[in-house]
Amino acid sequence: MHTELPNGVQLRDQRPLPSAALSTCLIGIAPSEWYALINARVFFWLDPERLNRQRSACNPRPQVVLTVDANKLIAASAEKMTVTPINTGNARRRPARRGAATFVPYAAWVTSAWTSEGASLGPPVRPSSHPPVELTIAGSIPDIMQFVVDV
Repeated sequence: MHTELPNGVQLRDQRPLPSAALSTCLIGIAPSEWYALINARVFFWLDPERLNRQRSACNPRPQVVLTVDANKLIAASAEKMTVTPINTGNARRRPARRGAATFVPYAAWVTSAWTSEGASLGPPVRPSSHPPVELTIAGSIPDIMQFVVDV
């Protein structure tokens, strides 16, 4: 499903996560709560290789990638920011455990990595060397263009 804006730009919506697949990997929340969690956030890929795999999966539609100044975005939005250790929008192949604690507040991650996620979702705790996969911001970023460094 794609939403077309009045100017003709299409917003891509990924295929829905099947609730049956989610039910096998969710800890402490229902699929409807997971959908609400992910739909209330703006997502950024942190690894260009993952970004390009996603882009390839969405061909042949034209796509625009915004590259943002992460340091500037963090300075402006750290209190609304979380990181995740997984692709939260995929639960199809060997889905990782997930729950509300999958969204680790950025400040907590800086000081204690994935400890809070492991405490809530159960062992094993991911090593601190495990890089974040997604950076998310709760709500919206109405002034996103002040952070964009490349299109």
